[in-house]
Amino acid sequence: MRLFGNPLTAHRYLLDTWSWLNYYFLTVQRILALPRFIRPPWWMLLTHCALILLLLISCAKQERFYGFSGFLFGSYVNIKVLEPDPVKASRAVQKAFCAMTRLDSVFSLYLPNSEINQINQKGKGKLSTDLKNLLLKALAVSEKSNGAFDITVLPLIQFWRKYFNTKELPDSWELKQTLQFVDYRKIKIQNDSVYLPDGFKLDLGGIAVGYCVDRAVSVLKQEGIKTGLIDAGGDIFGFGNRRWRVGVKNPRGEGLIRQFVITNQAIATSGDYEKFFLFGGKRYHHILNPKTGYPAWGCASVTVIAPDCVTADAYSTAIFVLGVKDGLALAEKEAGIETFIITDENSPFGGLKQYQSFNHR
Repeated sequence: MRLFGNPLTAHRYLLDTWSWLNYYFLTVQRILALPRFIRPPWWMLLTHCALILLLLISCAKQERFYGFSGFLFGSYVNIKVLEPDPVKASRAVQKAFCAMTRLDSVFSLYLPNSEINQINQKGKGKLSTDLKNLLLKALAVSEKSNGAFDITVLPLIQFWRKYFNTKELPDSWELKQTLQFVDYRKIKIQNDSVYLPDGFKLDLGGIAVGYCVDRAVSVLKQEGIKTGLIDAGGDIFGFGNRRWRVGVKNPRGEGLIRQFVITNQAIATSGDYEKFFLFGGKRYHHILNPKTGYPAWGCASVTVIAPDCVTADAYSTAIFVLGVKDGLALAEKEAGIETFIITDENSPFGGLKQYQSFNHR
């Protein structure tokens, strides 16, 4: 974890300020020692003093960016805030990062004792407030997307893992057998407990990071931070009186293919270019269709802008699985959701074609 913005900046500023004041008053003394007939009028000296003091005060209130950079959820996390007080800024970003770390211990499949792993092992379990809220949000997105987003997809992910290593295709019969353990409708939540059928396991990877970003933003605001940005592996939330410019990666080349400006909004992208292998000229990637068991083909990249990051995170996956037609229809149904879809097909734009459900500058 690395701190951006030097906490010694404030002390250096004070030293610089004292140096300038000392230099200024020595200059005034020299001026007063001049003969009266060439000395500036007293009102001119007072006006000059006032202007210098106003300038120093305005510089003292100048806001600076501070932040942490760390590693969570299997990726990088950057927290950046705009705040004149370095002590306040440091305290706020540390608390926000700690909140995300705590949630990682709830949602992560990489931590053996995480709450989600304990439920997967036992097939049931008591739900913490955060896990219950996230499960309910995930199930709501699953319902609205007609199962395109499904958190019971873990058996399917585990099934494909060995084929990603060997870069071969699975047996269709084995794949069909695995699909019987994928169906969000079979999750039962009663009061503060969850129950899974035998063989079912949960994977919150398509929604948990967005939830953690939202919680961290809440912590920053509670600490009095008015402007900031959190970027957790590409799940981004920018808040405050500032226009944040975010780029979308070209899924088939270098650089950016599009830029968006967000204000008090979240943005997330799902793409087929992070984890994949080629077989027979076809791209087999990590975003799986819960109904077919195979990778969701049709989209190369889906970006969603939403009022909160958990929504942007989940809907970017759901729309990717649905494809252009149904994905655009889903985005247009949901208030506050805007989507930008890139497909890999023959077009005048280097094989890529772009679709969007909005006119976003």
